Amino acid sequence: MPLSLYSSGIDIEPLPGTTVEASLIKPYYNRVWDGEYAFFYNPPDKVTDKPALTINGNVACFSHRIFTGYYDQAPVELRKVFSNVLDKFLPEPLIRYENLPSFSRVFVAEQPGRKMVHLISYLPEMRGSKTQMIEEPIELTNVKISLRSDGKIPRSVYLAPGKKSLKFKITDGYINVTIPYSKGYSLIVYEM
Repeated sequence: MPLSLYSSGIDIEPLPGTTVEASLIKPYYNRVWDGEYAFFYNPPDKVTDKPALTINGNVACFSHRIFTGYYDQAPVELRKVFSNVLDKFLPEPLIRYENLPSFSRVFVAEQPGRKMVHLISYLPEMRGSKTQMIEEPIELTNVKISLRSDGKIPRSVYLAPGKKSLKFKITDGYINVTIPYSKGYSLIVYEM
């Protein structure tokens, strides 16, 4: 699917053994934004022989500044392209999750004998012209968390601080739990 990269780039040439995962597409009009939507939203012309993304071993090379493009314009498709590259390099990530909005955050901490998964769900909103403010926690239901077991079987899994026990199931090297309800923040503890 054609997509805009929203940043400047360079011409790259793949070395032998390099896979071209995406190619640049020539536009019908090669103009900068001048307010003319007729030029800006024309369909693309043709696929070129210039790579947009190459992969060789554990190295990915984007022809354009993907992070700048995402920072400046926030197109979801750029985030998805980068996510696909990460998935290729990390087929078994430390943590997987389902039923989370994109603004939620999940991270893992470890202490001797336990791992802890922090689930944060707050949405900063612009208040005034310069200040982002968090006013309410976001309620989540039935969030699925899969923590890579690394060969360890937990004695128990619970929500802290109340130690509410969670049922867990180990499948394909992951400890799977479902968080029935979370309001802004939840801490899942895996006693190993």
